[in-house]
Parts: sequence; structure tokens; C-alpha cells
Amino acid sequence: MTNPPVAVVPDAGTALGSVAQLWRYPVKSLQGQRCESVKVTTRGLAGDREYALVHADGRLASGKTTRRFRQVDGLLDLQAALDEEGELAIGFPDGQHHAAGALGLTRALRNSFGADLTLRGETDRGYFDDGPVHLLTSASLAWLAERLPGVDIEARRFRPNIVLDVPGEGLVEQQWSGAVLQLGASVRLRITSATSRCRMVTLPQPGLAADEAVLQRLVAEAGGDFGVYAEVLAAGELCCGDEVRLIAQPGESH
Repeated sequence: MTNPPVAVVPDAGTALGSVAQLWRYPVKSLQGQRCESVKVTTRGLAGDREYALVHADGRLASGKTTRRFRQVDGLLDLQAALDEEGELAIGFPDGQHHAAGALGLTRALRNSFGADLTLRGETDRGYFDDGPVHLLTSASLAWLAERLPGVDIEARRFRPNIVLDVPGEGLVEQQWSGAVLQLGASVRLRITSATSRCRMVTLPQPGLAADEAVLQRLVAEAGGDFGVYAEVLAAGELCCGDEVRLIAQPGESH
């Protein structure tokens, strides 16, 4: 494995960059919704992964198969979005949109996947993977794009909640584990762990072709990690363009 360049963790108080993109995924494993601003709670971004599609066998529909997940191909062809009142609708490739709870949604899901899938709200266990907030940087995206010049390396392929525009080379956020970031006026995140990637990053979605080279290169050069998870220490409103500042280095109390 070829290790990417190791970034030096900046001093506490250093401005790292700014918020470039904000995404929430109202239904797990479906296309996300890009936002200009969003509320961040201790649970994560408001409206993020509050629903999942559940297969008749009880497992969550996903792009992979595990004890908890059931692989269902084509999920990324569907678009999940919340309106201003927080009402969920799912868009299908034929242009139809069905509100949560509508009879037409159940029928459209069956026609699309040839299986009974049920939209279910969050349970006690929740629908997050390993963290409530997934963060990715422009530096990491540039690092991967340089290694895969023939592949569309867009943030949405990796399903982050927050994309930070930061300078530097390599997977800079991998050095932030344990650090605390201030985003905008009030949001504070503690970086908890690296994001281990799976076949989801290779799957096609509108405007992005399938490409197994993405995961192969990440495994070969970064041990399969790309991006980081974070927990929310302080809630608030977050907007694109907000400044991001490192306020505590790994291991510092704050």
C-alpha cells in the first residue's frame, strides 16, 4: 500500500477553510439532497437518514449485503428530498414523485425493484453507519482525482454530509481524529474515526458511471479509508461559505 502524504495538524485556533457543500440523505442509500443551509442537532444534520427502505426479509435495502443490509440494485436511481415543511417525497427515474405514506409509493417501489420494500422511519438503533456526520475535504477529492484521471470524482459519489474547502495535499482529514472543529458561529464537531469505504462508491447514479477502480485505488493507497466521521458537540445553523476553524487538536480537552 502506498501511503498518501501526511498532513501536519494545524495549531488550535487555525482557520482550516470553509464549508463548500452540505448534503442530507433523507432515505438511507438513496440519492441525497444538497442544501445551502441546514440545522445541525446532536443527532446530526436535520432530516438526514430518518428513513430507510426495508426488504420483506427485515433487512435494510442497501448497496451491499450484510447481516443488517440487503443488497438492492438501483437504489441510487431514486431521489429523496424534504420540502420546507419537512415532508418527504421520493422521485423516480420516470419523473414521478411519491410522498411518504402514499399508496403510489409502495406500488412504484414494487414496480422498480420487483420486491416488496417498505418505507420505515428511524428506529431506536437508527440508520447511520459509524457516525452521525460524515465529513470530506476538497484536498482528499483532489488527491483521488489525480490518481484516477479518467473517473468522475465528485463528492456525491462518497455521500458526505459536509464537504470542506481546505488547502493541502493528501487525505488531510485523516490526521484530525480526536480534533474539535468550529463550523460557522455555533456548530462544533469532534472527529471520531476514518470512514471505511465499501462498494457503494463504485455504483452508478445519475451523471456518474459505475467504476470499480475507485474502491480498488482507495484500498491500495489508503487502506480503504476516505473521509472521516464526527460527533456533534454543539448544535446550530450551518451554511455554505461558513468558516471552519480547528479549536482543539487531537488529545486536547475542550
